[in-house]
Amino acid sequence: MKLTLSMYGYQREWIEERAEERDMNLSEYMRTMATAGERQLVAIESLADEDGRGEIEADIVERLPNDEANALDPDELLEGILTPIRDTVYTILKTNSQIEYSPQHEGYYLE
Repeated sequence: MKLTLSMYGYQREWIEERAEERDMNLSEYMRTMATAGERQLVAIESLADEDGRGEIEADIVERLPNDEANALDPDELLEGILTPIRDTVYTILKTNSQIEYSPQHEGYYLE
């Protein structure tokens, strides 16, 4: 099957450079990129259901006990869900060189 793509010159140049860097011809590179893109779409779709809450919902379900006697208090469940998110945010704030903290304004900003 033959497929013809229309694109701007700069896009073709970019694609040609990437293909050359990988010792691939244009057809091989485009097939590989289409397959990789499809894999990413499938992975993204598997993480989220129709309303986009899939990953958080999966985390909640994983944390809940199977028996009523060990039911989690809502605050305990929420803390368990939020702690890793909070840790990730603080790590990003500390390690991203574009983000600075202003003691004067007690907040973060982009440098």
